[in-house]
Amino acid sequence: MRNQDRDRRPVWIAKYVGQVAETDEQGRLTGRHTPQYGEPQLFWPTVTVMRGYTWNEFWGKAHDYDRVVRIDDPLWWVDENAVLYIDTPLWKYGSFQELNRAVLDGTVDISDCEPDYTVKRIGHGKSYTIFTVEKIEGVQMQ
Repeated sequence: MRNQDRDRRPVWIAKYVGQVAETDEQGRLTGRHTPQYGEPQLFWPTVTVMRGYTWNEFWGKAHDYDRVVRIDDPLWWVDENAVLYIDTPLWKYGSFQELNRAVLDGTVDISDCEPDYTVKRIGHGKSYTIFTVEKIEGVQMQ
């Protein structure tokens, strides 16, 4: 299973680094925690369309996920706590051509984008890493 270069797209992934305790307006701890993520890193995987069935047989059809992401590296890092920026940069730039141009020029800025997917399940093959992602509730097109 190999990815074709024409099917790759820019995606950012942010690693979970910990959590911070929330406080109320008086500065007291509320008992809730906010997850903290590292700086988003760019990578170029193949991403299926929403509810794509290209690689669904890898886990079967019973799992709840929205897309499948695949990269040609069996040792590539990913864990279930990571979040991805798949659609929000595209909404900001308007088209794949504009987004790709900004990425290649080094002018892309996703600092005001929200992560829109979270990792659900991970699998490793001999020559690839494949994982499913689920849409984060409440993330809307900008």
